[in-house]
Amino acid sequence: MRQLAWTDLEHYDWLSVPVWACEVATGRVRWANAAAISAWGAEPGELSDLVVGEGLRLAQEDLLSLWQEAGQGEGLTIAGQLCQGLADRDLRLQVAQLVLPDGQAGLCLQAQLQAPATIDPLALRGVEAVLHFSLAVVMFDLQGRVLMQNPFALRAFPILGQLESGGFADLLDNKAEAEQVWRNAIEFGADQGERQFSARPKPRWYAYSLHRVLDPVTGEKAMLLTAQDVTERVQSEQKFRVLFEQAANPLLLFDPAIARVVDCNRAAALALRLASRRQLIDTDPARFYPERQPDGSDSRQQAAALLEEAGRRGWQRFEWLFLRTDGSELLVEITLSPVSVGDRKLLLMAWYDLSFRRLIERQLRDAKDEAEAASRAKSQFLANMSHEIRTPLNVITGMTGLLLDGEMPPQQRQRLELVHFSAAGLVELVDDILDFSRIEAGRLTILPTVCDLHALLHRTTELLRYSAEQTGLQLALQLAPAVPRYVEADEGRLRQVLLNLAGNAIKFTARGSVSLQVDWLEEGGTAPRLNVVVADTGIGIEADKLDMIFEPFAQGDDSTSRRHGGSGLGLTITRRIVEAMQGYIGVLSQPGVGSRFCFEIPLRPSAPPQETATQGHHPVRPLRILLAEDNPMNQTLALALLEQDGHQVTLANNGKEALAYVEREGYDLVLMDMQMPEMDGLSATLAIRALGERGRLPIVAMTANVLPEDKARCLAAGMDDFLSKPIKVERLRQLLYGVAEYSPVMAGTASDAMLFDAGQALLICGGNAGLLATLLDQYLEEWPGRQAALQAVWASGDMAGLAELAHLFKGSLGALGAMPGVMQAQAIEQAARAGALDAATYDDFLALLAQCAEQFGSYRAANPGSAHATQ
Repeated sequence: MRQLAWTDLEHYDWLSVPVWACEVATGRVRWANAAAISAWGAEPGELSDLVVGEGLRLAQEDLLSLWQEAGQGEGLTIAGQLCQGLADRDLRLQVAQLVLPDGQAGLCLQAQLQAPATIDPLALRGVEAVLHFSLAVVMFDLQGRVLMQNPFALRAFPILGQLESGGFADLLDNKAEAEQVWRNAIEFGADQGERQFSARPKPRWYAYSLHRVLDPVTGEKAMLLTAQDVTERVQSEQKFRVLFEQAANPLLLFDPAIARVVDCNRAAALALRLASRRQLIDTDPARFYPERQPDGSDSRQQAAALLEEAGRRGWQRFEWLFLRTDGSELLVEITLSPVSVGDRKLLLMAWYDLSFRRLIERQLRDAKDEAEAASRAKSQFLANMSHEIRTPLNVITGMTGLLLDGEMPPQQRQRLELVHFSAAGLVELVDDILDFSRIEAGRLTILPTVCDLHALLHRTTELLRYSAEQTGLQLALQLAPAVPRYVEADEGRLRQVLLNLAGNAIKFTARGSVSLQVDWLEEGGTAPRLNVVVADTGIGIEADKLDMIFEPFAQGDDSTSRRHGGSGLGLTITRRIVEAMQGYIGVLSQPGVGSRFCFEIPLRPSAPPQETATQGHHPVRPLRILLAEDNPMNQTLALALLEQDGHQVTLANNGKEALAYVEREGYDLVLMDMQMPEMDGLSATLAIRALGERGRLPIVAMTANVLPEDKARCLAAGMDDFLSKPIKVERLRQLLYGVAEYSPVMAGTASDAMLFDAGQALLICGGNAGLLATLLDQYLEEWPGRQAALQAVWASGDMAGLAELAHLFKGSLGALGAMPGVMQAQAIEQAARAGALDAATYDDFLALLAQCAEQFGSYRAANPGSAHATQ
């Protein structure tokens, strides 16, 4: 305020704030406006009694000092307190010089009364919140000294309470760093980030903010620090960063929003042959894509689809091909996982190099191929050796059989029987080797049929009796009365087990006896079991050798292989066969006393089987047979066997000659060897089937190739049946009887023929009697409808429809082992397609189908076992 004249006071008279004038020398009030009188709590007449200095608690010399200071500028503002009136009141005064009417020095004072001090509730709540914050709050003056700290700050930074003059610089171990943070906050108004602060018991990471504020007490400038402990998060991030950076597999963070890699580890850069990570982060990832992926898809489109799928599913794994900077290819398996980094939604990519895996897979594939090639080579070797061995054995057994059918002196017959028996032993040895090969390959099959168990046991005993008597042994069969005569069993495999065990017992017993003790065990809740004990009084087996005698090529004593012979495979095969029959085998033995081999297998009693026509030795009509065989010895034997029964045989030395004969002449049957020069049996069969009408005749393999896959190849080439060498005369005669009765060139029906071979049907069904029952039931259920359909297409002259139905019957009958029906159905199909089917042939076919259905029904009635459920 400027120096005032007395007359200026009239301008303040109306103001609502107190204004008054006083003498400097005495402090006595000379003038006051209404607001001042009210503030002083006085009456207008009492002004002369008021002294400004006393009311403002100012001494006389203070008033003089105020007058002097007010004269130096435009005015002076001071704080004071009015202590007269109703209550003490805080106020702020503006002071100006004044000339009183009598010329004395005076002061004009204008007062701004302050409201009584009150505490804001919000401020109280703020203070309470700061006191209980879970973050540290510290206020410093501009020199860095602590003005205030909340309890959490005192606990977090105990150093502030230990130092009388503690300040911000004490919170960081690095003083230079602390000075820089303080300077930034002073200069720019704030500094924030994450740092390590000196804390208890060791430095910890804090997210902090240091910024300028006003001290609410003094109104002066101050610095406020807020700090939150983030040590666990920072350490977790550091661990992740270490794992991320040091991982051997490439790891990348991908931002789908911008389609860029925002971070990656060193392994990712190295995988793509990049010098630094920045080259991958700053580059469009599509630069490393080939135009197309190995599956032919467009790389860019496929990448977009996979990223979208990962976002939708929350996870994705796939194979991806990259192009490195050096042009080489990198095939990886990528795993995508969504992650959040701050407020960004990213994808974490993990690459797994498939090169090593592909190498291992390739090596495994090569090893598998080599193993399979070795297995095929071994199988081929066994097949070849079997073929080469069986060829002369076929002649030996066949010729001795022919000679034994004639009349001769007893001594000569005995010698021939020895030859025949020895040849049979060689055949068994070859079979053992092939069986062991099948067992190793897991192809040993058990094909149960109805068999005469009593006859099997007696025949086996009689077969071995000659060997036993030659060494002075007693061979006895002890058959318990409870043992049923007919059971469902694989007769050949059961005979093989009995011959192996009893044959070994005779071989290793010098004196005493050998016995077969057969019993039938039936217990509640379990299937009936056949129990067989083969006991001898032979050399016995050492206790430490008992565990190894069932191993391949092992015997109780190495010397026995020289003294007694044998391949060391018999017991191995025996155990595997028993186990395949769901049974078990064991041995008890004592050296010098003897051995007891015991096996037990579950069997099911059965009704007697139906007799076949050949079992009654019905005569077979003479057939015109084409024999395709290149081996002179086999030719001689086969001609002798066939011509002995009155058949007319034409000889072809190879498949090419056989094909030429079929093209020129008609035959009832072709017996075809598999391995022949110029054209083998399989090729010849395919060529014959391609002839059309002339190719519709039965073709039967007659070969020394006896492996299951050999039979499958023959049937796949179009052959109708399979005979293995050495040839069994009864099996050959049975086959010829079927051909004679059902050959398409033969008119008439066969009312007494056996069309259904249950053993063959079980073989086709893998030995599964339940499956065979299901197929038979299905055929019988569908037969009336198929019969009616067949009659309808014949009546309408629909040869195409009839051919389709004949084809359907051919498949159904083939699945049931009714080979005569298959051959007739094939002939009907071919004739119908050629439009050359006559009424008589059709009637014969219809009668044959009815007879098949009748025999299927008879078999099911005799074997009422449950069938498998069909889907």
